[in-house]
Amino acid sequence: MSLDIINLLNSAACGDPDVMMPAIQRLTAATQSDNCDNVCSEISLCVFSRDDRLTPDGRFLGLIYLKNMMFDSKIWHNISPGVKKKVEVLLFNYILGGAETSNFTNLVESFPRTNGIISELISRYVKNEWLKK
Repeated sequence: MSLDIINLLNSAACGDPDVMMPAIQRLTAATQSDNCDNVCSEISLCVFSRDDRLTPDGRFLGLIYLKNMMFDSKIWHNISPGVKKKVEVLLFNYILGGAETSNFTNLVESFPRTNGIISELISRYVKNEWLKK
């Protein structure tokens, strides 16, 4: 997993505008480029991992960037099938991954504010990939 993406997501989610704005600009440019396979793959690896270096705010922002990539048909169309499959596997493994405590049944429930974004990711993935077959 790329430490650069983790640092970018954490920086973009921090409260310091001097750190936040350049990180947001870099992430936005990278996720909106025509060739963003690597960025999509790296963001997926980061947000669906249990890596403690990624802050909860960084994870939340990464999920938003990933969702935006999926929702933009021009960008999603340019993502390679291999990366799309990787996102699918990581997304569903994340949901099935179980939490550390018995209070929650999975990671989505462990981080309640991500529930809506995870639901949107699943619905968009199903619409983009499964329903077209």
